[in-house]
Amino acid sequence: MLLILNKVAVTAVPAPAFILLCQLASSAAFVKGLAAGGVVQCEPLEPAKARAFALIVFGFIGTLFSNVSALKHVPVDTIICFRASTPLVIAVIEYLHLGRELPSPRSWAALGGVFAGVAAYAAMDVHFTPVGYFWLAVWYCFAVAEMVWVKQVVDGIAMSTWSRSFYQNALAVVPMAGITLVSGELATALSGASGAGWAAIGASCVAGLGMSYFSFALRAAISATSFSVIGNICKVLTILVNAAMWDQHAGAAGTAALLVCLGAGALYRQPPLRAGYVPGAGAAATAAAAAGTLGAAAARKAGMVLPGMGGLNVSPKIMAAV
Repeated sequence: MLLILNKVAVTAVPAPAFILLCQLASSAAFVKGLAAGGVVQCEPLEPAKARAFALIVFGFIGTLFSNVSALKHVPVDTIICFRASTPLVIAVIEYLHLGRELPSPRSWAALGGVFAGVAAYAAMDVHFTPVGYFWLAVWYCFAVAEMVWVKQVVDGIAMSTWSRSFYQNALAVVPMAGITLVSGELATALSGASGAGWAAIGASCVAGLGMSYFSFALRAAISATSFSVIGNICKVLTILVNAAMWDQHAGAAGTAALLVCLGAGALYRQPPLRAGYVPGAGAAATAAAAAGTLGAAAARKAGMVLPGMGGLNVSPKIMAAV
């Protein structure tokens, strides 16, 4: 539902950066308020963990900003359709870098059905605009990279779900505030937003908080590809609501192609981890674990406990990128 709320908000207030800034700031403030009241556990910002979250923040901002920018030019259905093809790419990346087996023949067939549906939708898209598809391409790259990297960090750093949500939102506030000011959207929003526009922004903030928390909880439990597939299946309700509320949606043929994507995605099954793979520990720890020789020195070398970082559990893949 966040996708529809963002579409409503950006239609009423054409200032995507400002809308995202409101979502980020409100989510971070809400989590911190709950923690201050003792309702939830939320760790304070620490430099070592903040560095590990730097790429998450970059990908998060890029994904959200390109998503909302695309929504200014294409309907919700178009984004859902292209999102449905992300498991094709993520499944290969997980095999190469996250220790997963390749999908089974059934799952490859499911992903092939998703690709066929996306191709059919794109061929029939009556809302095609070059700028809209440009932002879709930017969003696609960010979305794939963000899903894979977040899974790597979730597996590699021990934190509570509320802490992860707080880190992601709080660290993204400053760069998004800069984008909002440079783009001039602050003045646009403050001068042109109606009561209905502010209500739409408020609703998107509430949904954004829920999405932030539950997405991190789910990412910790399943693979990046499975997370993407589940997200696609959940879009069925979004399609129905979008079709019922206004005329900014695909035609009958486009909707049929979109449903082919989602139906094929439902047949996907998560492949298991390869034997001996240690989630979040990198190749060195995986090899040592498989040989049964992972001692203290090997663990330190693999990055499972890094000297000078207070025992923070961080994988070498994460530290190599920060």
